[in-house]
Amino acid sequence: MIKHLSPALRARVESAWPELLARIAAGAELGDTLKALGLTRDAVRAYRYLVDKAEEQYQLARKESAAAMFEELRILAKTRSRDQVEAADKRAEMDIVRWMIMKLDPKNYSDKAQLDVNVKTMDLTDIVNNAAARLAAHRAAITVSHTQGALPSPASRAQDTMDAELVRSVADLQ
Repeated sequence: MIKHLSPALRARVESAWPELLARIAAGAELGDTLKALGLTRDAVRAYRYLVDKAEEQYQLARKESAAAMFEELRILAKTRSRDQVEAADKRAEMDIVRWMIMKLDPKNYSDKAQLDVNVKTMDLTDIVNNAAARLAAHRAAITVSHTQGALPSPASRAQDTMDAELVRSVADLQ
């Protein structure tokens, strides 16, 4: 790969750059486009590497080419085949174009959904401490009320059970 462009080659690529991007965005094949513009793959790669925003512009043109290819695919799908051999050829061509589209713009045209998962952590220390304090207070109230001969209410027993389970589950995590 070329890591340095001569001033003359850089000027040639720079002058052909808008035309190159337009042809790529229209769905033209890169090899044919480079041949028509008199450029090499290495020169274009080096230009993309060396010039600010060139890689971003190139990738945007490739995404746009996926949309252009998708339109071509729709047109190809609507045309009728004369015989089984032609139909098989058309199916194979459509599969190749569909594969290329998925590779050029997987976010919009891929069969698989991409999931971006962002996990946010949360500090549960205050919640656990409050639950432990409530649990201790309920247990103290139950002990006092038993000595006086009264039973705890069902609501306080339910809260007591939930708090105990919360404290146990957090302790298990640690």
